[in-house]
Amino acid sequence: GGNPEMLARDETGQAEGDEYAAALAKYRQLCEAEKKRVIEAGGLFILGTERHESRRIDNQLRGRAGRQGDPGASQFYLSLEDDLMRLFGSVNIAGWMEKLGWEKGEPIEHPWISKSIESAQRKVEAYHFDVRKHVLKYDDVMNQQRTVVYQERRKALEQDLIYDDILSMIDEVVEDAVASALNPEVDPDDYDYNALADQLKKVFPIDAEGGDPRKAQPGQLCSYSRDELVVELRRRALDKLAAKRAELGEHDFFQMQKFLLLQIVDSKWKDHLHNMDNLQDGIHLRSWGQRDPLVEYKIEGFQMFQNMIDSIKEDLLYYLYRVSYSRQEEVEAQEKKEQEVYYNRGGEEEAKPKAPVRAEDSVDRNAACPCGSGKKYKKCCGR
Repeated sequence: GGNPEMLARDETGQAEGDEYAAALAKYRQLCEAEKKRVIEAGGLFILGTERHESRRIDNQLRGRAGRQGDPGASQFYLSLEDDLMRLFGSVNIAGWMEKLGWEKGEPIEHPWISKSIESAQRKVEAYHFDVRKHVLKYDDVMNQQRTVVYQERRKALEQDLIYDDILSMIDEVVEDAVASALNPEVDPDDYDYNALADQLKKVFPIDAEGGDPRKAQPGQLCSYSRDELVVELRRRALDKLAAKRAELGEHDFFQMQKFLLLQIVDSKWKDHLHNMDNLQDGIHLRSWGQRDPLVEYKIEGFQMFQNMIDSIKEDLLYYLYRVSYSRQEEVEAQEKKEQEVYYNRGGEEEAKPKAPVRAEDSVDRNAACPCGSGKKYKKCCGR
């Protein structure tokens, strides 16, 4: 019968008032008359030109024909060349057509046909369910990583101090660097202490000299045992951190920690999400090597996540040790001083008299050479 409220609102452009009430009464009579004509004609007839992959969609469409007890009917037509039948059910139906002698183009209506279509729909639904379940397993990997990152980020937002976390990061970075450089399976005389020193200097601005284990000098990294080396490197890093803390002040130092942590975590996490999407796009190719793509995705995703965590620690410590804080008053004073120096220098250069340019005495080419040789200048010194 239609929607009289919508029709009245479209005509009057308003939802209340006398004009709207008059239009509403008019369209209610019109819609009621149309409803009677539709019911007398047998109700709404639904004509479907194909069957959906999901039975739920077809049932919803059929339900349009019998709303609130009104009469109605539905009829669906489909072809054996439709995607649903071509992929999942057309082979058996085509065999039945040959056995029963049906001609091509002849309409077919039989309970077996309906059962075959429902069976094809169940296959499609099961296929899509497996796809969603597979995608959910991949999402679980990212959800676990997302939980860890968001917990650390929320902790940084809610806590006033994260200094203890910074100390833990220093310990972990030092221990990882020593563990990677001093491999227990390698002869101690072959340890590359210079590489260890270079690796630590990329994070901490400390004085570290590797040295040769065979010619160890006091103060060099090679002169310490493994445990002593960890303690000594941690001490040097903490001394530099204490100096930076005194330079910035307590309040600014702790605020800078939270600011750097949040900025670095957000940046690294966005890059990690992009890398994980790229990994998921091509991980299915591992199945050609008889490997489960989901297992490979979990393994490589975990390794990428660990690399991201290590990168966050190193970048945070790098910037924290090297950050400098300038107040607005200091910046303005420095800019003013530079301007004064520039203008004063320019005034001195303009006030200073310029020396006159003197033209050198020139000798005519055919004149006698001033060296006293008696030859012409062009034949002697003027060559």
